[in-house]
Amino acid sequence: MGLTALMSIANSALTAMTQALDVTGNNISNVNTPGYNQQNAILQVNSPTYAINGASGTGVNLASVQRQYDSYTQGQMLLEQQNNGRQAELQSTYSQIENAMNDQTGTGLSASITTFFNAWQDLSTNPQTPEQRTVVMADGKNIITQAQQIESQFTNVGQSIDKSIPDTLKQINQLATQISSYNVSIAQAQSGTNQQPNDLLDKRQNALNQLAGLVNFNTLDDKTGAVTVIVGDRNLVGVGGIVNPLEMQKQTDNKVQINMGGIDLTSKITGGKLGADLEVKNSAQSGLPAALAGLRSTVAAITNMVNSVQTKGYDLNGKAGSNFFNPISVYTLDENSSTASVASAIITDNSAITYKEYEVRFTGNDNYQLHDIKNNTSTNGTLSGNSLTVDGMQVTFAGKTAAGDVFKISPIQNAVDNGKVLLTDPTQLAAASSPNAIPGGNGNALAMVALGSQVNTVLSQSTISEYYASVVASVGNYAGTANDNLTFSNNVLAQLKQQNASTSGVSLDEQAMNLVEYQKSYEAAAQIINVTTTLLDTLVNLVK
Repeated sequence: MGLTALMSIANSALTAMTQALDVTGNNISNVNTPGYNQQNAILQVNSPTYAINGASGTGVNLASVQRQYDSYTQGQMLLEQQNNGRQAELQSTYSQIENAMNDQTGTGLSASITTFFNAWQDLSTNPQTPEQRTVVMADGKNIITQAQQIESQFTNVGQSIDKSIPDTLKQINQLATQISSYNVSIAQAQSGTNQQPNDLLDKRQNALNQLAGLVNFNTLDDKTGAVTVIVGDRNLVGVGGIVNPLEMQKQTDNKVQINMGGIDLTSKITGGKLGADLEVKNSAQSGLPAALAGLRSTVAAITNMVNSVQTKGYDLNGKAGSNFFNPISVYTLDENSSTASVASAIITDNSAITYKEYEVRFTGNDNYQLHDIKNNTSTNGTLSGNSLTVDGMQVTFAGKTAAGDVFKISPIQNAVDNGKVLLTDPTQLAAASSPNAIPGGNGNALAMVALGSQVNTVLSQSTISEYYASVVASVGNYAGTANDNLTFSNNVLAQLKQQNASTSGVSLDEQAMNLVEYQKSYEAAAQIINVTTTLLDTLVNLVK
């Protein structure tokens, strides 16, 4: 090996150590950068030269800058971030719904219902007293007022979700565009080389992490280094820079539908903030519609049952009792029909009302499925004279119904909104069961007291108070479960992040050791150059 070869070896070492120091410095400068994965300088021996007496080394080079990345842990983090985003949003919204009901303070609707029937108990002991009659009417008004306040707050929660979903979709679509852009840049950077664009890969992973908090998705990697992001079996991010944005569509029944290219993906979006918002907004079993239905069913039952008892008695003037509350009515909604409409919807038998809501889903001109919205069950039926009767409600259609038509019918939809105490004079309270018992008769007042403790088949075999208590408990259970799930998810996510940091995070102690190591190697290589230069000078002088 000649002196020029020795100089070349030293130069390769200087170059390689300089590059390794650059990598180390980059690691140190990005120690607090979110999503940054530590990079390692991979050194390798240069190809040797061969001669008669054997091979001679030619120095060192930087083979690659390797990204320290644990794909398994990152994959687990993505899944948990989808769950974490969902639980955080569920915890927030269910807490708002629970707080709107205000029952945990003992001053909510449950207390008002109890107070109302207790007032009838007090009235039964002295039915001719004007003061106690006034209390009964005031307590009845308080039930309606509180129910309307709760429904208003429920509506506010729903409207907040309506505003939140477009913002979430905007973030999702922006992140999808970023990921697609990174895909193109990564593919270009890797084209014709084995070197990975580490910083671009980190940026893309960081975007995926943010996306996971918003919506559930799967990913597929291809040979170019691009990643396909799949939401609900459709490509949110496809190959070749393609992005298919998510879009929101408001339904006639106030529910929200999420589309991609005209395809409904709502039922397949369950994770992240978006999945939670869709559940709370749409679910008749666990979401805001379920809480609203529970509140409305309670008020509708009080309205209908109290009116039933009130109209069987007699007031202080000897007249048959009139309705205490504004009677419930049948609400209908055309959800999907262009050839038919509801001509009339009336209650034919108040005693047959079950406080259930239905969708009439037509499978033919006269054939339909009657779908119980809350219980998610269906029965088949056929129109009779263009009408159907269910639970004391008769609905008559105009025009020609056809397969695919959907109508909603509900005896509770407007129970709270239209709620009102109709009586204007305390003497109108029908406390007596007979006109002959006036003014001291209390038979009907006692019947009203009994109504408060009556177990009702149509209210899940419970009293009115117990039924509403179950509605409150259900909401509280969802809020409590979401809170517990969020705590658990936070712990799992923290462990995964710690595990990932131990593999991919920058260790300053390790980098400090690398600095010393590469610096010493650089100094040694520089010393080789000094020695080689001295030898060359000596050789030149000898030749002279």
